Amino acid sequence: MVKFLNSTPTMLQEMPESEVVPDVISYNSVISSLDLEQGKHHLALALLAQMPLASLVPDLISYNATISACAGNGDWQTALELLREMPMATVAADVISFNAAISAVDKGGPWNVALHLVQEMTAAEHARNVISFNACIGAFDKGGQWQLALDLLAQMSRAQVGADVITYGSAISCCESCGHWQVALQLLAEMLQARVDPNSICFNAAVSACEKASQWQRSLQLLADMRDGRTTPNVISFSAAISACAALAAWQSALSLLFAMTVSEVLANVISFTAAATVCERGGQYHMALPLLSGMSALATSQIKVQLC
Repeated sequence: MVKFLNSTPTMLQEMPESEVVPDVISYNSVISSLDLEQGKHHLALALLAQMPLASLVPDLISYNATISACAGNGDWQTALELLREMPMATVAADVISFNAAISAVDKGGPWNVALHLVQEMTAAEHARNVISFNACIGAFDKGGQWQLALDLLAQMSRAQVGADVITYGSAISCCESCGHWQVALQLLAEMLQARVDPNSICFNAAVSACEKASQWQRSLQLLADMRDGRTTPNVISFSAAISACAALAAWQSALSLLFAMTVSEVLANVISFTAAATVCERGGQYHMALPLLSGMSALATSQIKVQLC
């Protein structure tokens, strides 16, 4: 930690020279400013370590801001260490402390650690909010724990905490990665009933869930729902729907989707062309597959040229 002390932000270094002694508020302001700066959490940690050397006692804001900085950079281990250090420093953690720690775990830590933190919040009688639940469900998504994600979603309802588009998006994504397309569609329907507008992430996860289960007609219906609603399909939406057509070699539908991308001004990528060519090949339409592969080759060449420029 000492090696970072020389990196203390200029403002704090210049304060003593101006005969202004930095106080807890000064440190907290600078640490908080580092929360949103990528790769600067080591400075926040250095400042927190420097406070006792300046005869200053870190308070709740000091710890929360530093934990948030660690969360922003995915350093969940350090965020957890700080949370455990707080009682020893006679600083009581609050909802913000726990939320920041869970968010840090969501960005790279084990899902069971996130679950334990949420349980700790309940035991400490901290009111869990949508941020707490969303971060934990996000960790479940990355860990493939779809049943726990659904259980937490049910807990939100019982706790009268309104689920938002992020909540549903993570839960649907979790079901998609675990192959539970029926549950994914059910969650999408629940969103509409709860008057939460699905975004492209929610729809794309549902389309992908149907694609993996060879439910190509449902994938096409979801794509149509997107175009009829307020959500604009993107290249991921179309590519997943095209891939779904491979289940029954529905090459006409795949080519129609590829054409629809052009009409919708959505630029097809290598995945789109590959998926369409695969569908045509499975449908015995080899003469249609070759031009698609040629188009894919031309696209790849143009992308390489752009990267070299």
